[in-house]
Amino acid sequence: MKFLKKRWLWSLLSILILSLTLIGCELKLENGHLVIVDNETQENGVFLLHFADIHLATDPEIADIFGGTIPAVETTDKAVQQVLDYNPDVFIQTGDIVAHAEDRDLDTAENWFILAKEHVRDPIVDNHIAFLYAPGNHDRAGIKLTGVDTADPRYDEGLILQYLDIGKEKVYYSYDKGDYHFVVIDPEELPETGYRVVSLPEEQLNWLKSDLEANKDKFIIISYHQPLGSWTEESYQEFMNVIEPYKDNIILLAGHTHDNRVIYRNGIPEYQDGAVCGDWWQTGKTPDGNPIGYAIYYLKDHEVHRFYKAIDSDKQINLLAPVDVTISGEVPAEFNIYDEGKNITSVCYEIDGNLKDCFNVSKVDTPKIDWYHVTGTINVPINDGDLHHVTIVATAQDGSTLSKDLLCKFSEEKIMPIADIIDDYNFENFYGRFVKVDAVITAVMASGNLLTLQDDTGSIVVWAGDCHHPEFKVGDKVRLRGQVTQFKGTKELKLVSQEDVEIYDHVDLENLVVELENIKQAYDQYDTLENKIVKTSGVVTAIFGNLVFIQDDTQGIALWLGEITAPSLELGDKITVKGGLTKYNGMVEIVPLNDEDLTIDGTQSVPDPKEITLAEIDSNYGTLVVIKNVEVTSVTSSKIYVSDGNNQLTIYCGKAGFNPTGIVTTGDKIDVTGVVGYYGDEPQIYPRSIEDIVVVENSENTPSVIELNQIKDAYEQYATLENKTVKVSGTVTAVFGNLVFIQDESQGIALWLGSIDAPEISPGDILEVKGTLTQYNGMVEIVPATDEDVQKAGTTNVPEPKEITIEDVEANYGTLVTIENVEVTSVTSSKVVVSDGNSNLTIYCGKAGFDLSELVWEGAKVNITGVVGYYRTEPQIYPRNAEDLEVIPQ
Repeated sequence: MKFLKKRWLWSLLSILILSLTLIGCELKLENGHLVIVDNETQENGVFLLHFADIHLATDPEIADIFGGTIPAVETTDKAVQQVLDYNPDVFIQTGDIVAHAEDRDLDTAENWFILAKEHVRDPIVDNHIAFLYAPGNHDRAGIKLTGVDTADPRYDEGLILQYLDIGKEKVYYSYDKGDYHFVVIDPEELPETGYRVVSLPEEQLNWLKSDLEANKDKFIIISYHQPLGSWTEESYQEFMNVIEPYKDNIILLAGHTHDNRVIYRNGIPEYQDGAVCGDWWQTGKTPDGNPIGYAIYYLKDHEVHRFYKAIDSDKQINLLAPVDVTISGEVPAEFNIYDEGKNITSVCYEIDGNLKDCFNVSKVDTPKIDWYHVTGTINVPINDGDLHHVTIVATAQDGSTLSKDLLCKFSEEKIMPIADIIDDYNFENFYGRFVKVDAVITAVMASGNLLTLQDDTGSIVVWAGDCHHPEFKVGDKVRLRGQVTQFKGTKELKLVSQEDVEIYDHVDLENLVVELENIKQAYDQYDTLENKIVKTSGVVTAIFGNLVFIQDDTQGIALWLGEITAPSLELGDKITVKGGLTKYNGMVEIVPLNDEDLTIDGTQSVPDPKEITLAEIDSNYGTLVVIKNVEVTSVTSSKIYVSDGNNQLTIYCGKAGFNPTGIVTTGDKIDVTGVVGYYGDEPQIYPRSIEDIVVVENSENTPSVIELNQIKDAYEQYATLENKTVKVSGTVTAVFGNLVFIQDESQGIALWLGSIDAPEISPGDILEVKGTLTQYNGMVEIVPATDEDVQKAGTTNVPEPKEITIEDVEANYGTLVTIENVEVTSVTSSKVVVSDGNSNLTIYCGKAGFDLSELVWEGAKVNITGVVGYYRTEPQIYPRNAEDLEVIPQ
């Protein structure tokens, strides 16, 4: 009877929820109680969520590109689920939704856009939430890639329109939600500025002017990627002239900086809303010290209520003021506080553990989430120049507390010695807040946006690329206020506003150049030489584009030549170089700042590689070495992992641009030649070419290439064949760019040809293929390593599709199949889910690039033809074209 009562209550509750939904109401959880919210009360309001930069890619790619450790797809899924839970009126994503599409091959970029579509766009659109997207500088496919096919429809904004702005003809547009007018624009990077500065094209500016005039009676929200500080002065002023007539009814949303802040542009707020990826998936926080997250907005009656929400936290104190480390007198204080399910009754502050005073607390009540806005004053009792702990303590009605500690310097003197800033304890506690320095510029890089400052106590890097600023020159003396942050482990300040820097003098720094006695001195005395200008000579031992290695009789070192127009270099060139001594991803390097800082003095023979053991790596950074008779423990498309039984080492082949999977296999004994580099937290060897890898003994006499009797062996023997080089033949059944499927009489398999220059391939071609047997997102595939690994052996008819049921799918991976008379249960632009009454199956049309939603509908009965693939946790069928989907007449 008790069970029946519970069922009755749940049935009644379900009917209540449905009834409330039909009459325009919803239920909201508040302090443990369900509260009915009348949506009619929101008639003049709009609830929206904003995601800034995501930089989505697979976890191995995140680690390789950014050195990231946070699981990108899993974390993004969690954030998107929170969007669905909040069910906002509008969702906005302001670009850099994928990792680095601008300088990767188009196939890799397309895989990332498929991820973005499936994990961000589709869940939001499928839940009937408006999806608005402003492209980022890392989203334009291939625009910085040498040799890219610019006629490929995926190039530049092609993938954006195919996978995100589906159905749109342009990447700028507007959208209305009640009395709120949303505008998306797309300023373009200028190549002549090193892609550091953007400008709004005249076509968009004219469109924007007309669009705003036509909607002048509405509240306006304009979204774009790069904040206005990254725009040219001319474009900035033209844009401001267009929007200023609406300044009382407009806000701006941007991304790009990964920081959480608001900057007022002639009284108009520009919100920069952190980043879902934080500091590129490295630490779980943004460069300004906030947790990874997104922004929540509730706009009503011309008021903007904004809260930055952490993805992984149900309680937080967001500091709005004071943001400077050094404070004195009466200091305005402002915070936003969120403690899920709690009523905050008081917020006070302590100084060094002693209670001082309390603030004003007001509740911000929105239809989906509540938080508390706190304002008041912190009274600094003494200006003693020392560091003090100011602790903010929020107390809830149930007596629980939430606190945030600020380490502050009590002083009227705002200038802080650099040594105090870079002190490990101070740096951690100052992180995300602002300090002011008085120093000399000793280096200017990155088109004038990356500086090194030095005072009498130390030196620090400054990033100035996110705002307008004066032209900086080596020798300028500056007073600069910057935000304490880090980039890939390097402590630095970020210049946020041009008003925060003053050039007040200039000195000649030529006498500050340190001439090294030898290259080894750069390592031995790095702590004192860091960020100073040094001068040395050596012989070129390796060239990887702008990354060059030189060495003398003592050691080698890396040079980064991306800041200058360097002369054409060859192995054996004797050069003299002057530049800043620094680290990038842990690797010590010299960065020349001017073209004349590198000269070629002659040529000689390249030094013979120094024979070392794995245990001696750490004393040979930058040096050309050879390590003999080490065992391969695993292989990927860019790395070889080796061991001598006691030590392990990564051989990174990505610098030289070759795939080692066709050269070595697990268990092989090899000799490796290359220069010793460093990445993240580990030394690596960078071979200069494929010839630097020599197999001296195959593993257990296993042939280096295993010829399969049939394709089915690749699946049945996968556990023993994984990452080994196999050879097989088959007929081409499907071609999706670099993803090709072949099959023989036993089964089919995928080929990934993105690492080679493959011949033109068509269905019916007979291919002989050699490559590494591996998996990508769960799908078994063969990856050839060289152009010669794929050979055409003739042509024949494409095999007839094998008729199977959904239950048979897992026994037919890679095979061309047909499944008849299944019912469509859901439809998106790229996917159809079908059912036979017992099992479901996803039909993914993104590979072939056509829109299913115009062809089928829920409830339709269909016949499906395609190859059987796999994605992450489920098998899928990939139709080759729209004709592979046949609707059965009812």
